Amino acid sequence: MGKSYLSVDATLDPTYVTAKLERDKIHKHASKAKELGMQFMPIAFTTYGGMGDEFLKKRWRPFFKELMAEELKAGGKGWKTRKRQQRALEKLSIVLARENGAMIARATSWQQAVATRP
Repeated sequence: MGKSYLSVDATLDPTYVTAKLERDKIHKHASKAKELGMQFMPIAFTTYGGMGDEFLKKRWRPFFKELMAEELKAGGKGWKTRKRQQRALEKLSIVLARENGAMIARATSWQQAVATRP
């Protein structure tokens, strides 16, 4: 529950947090990537599964749109692609939950973590 999640801006704009994370990553890493001849793309996720627009618009949606087109061209109805996308989102939320738990465990002693459980 970072401060950015609890701001007025975050309550008014569902993309506020990920957009800020993307801007911060661009500011921090893009120039160095360019110096190395690399194309930089920030990937930002929130602990609640929010996905940044950069990745969503430039990679996620085009990837699944291409899969859908291939499936439809092959005579499918699109269900395999929808299932694949749903599974990817499920796996993403599992990874986010697991890593959030790991961050909390690293930041909290074992005794404190046990004592604060409901």
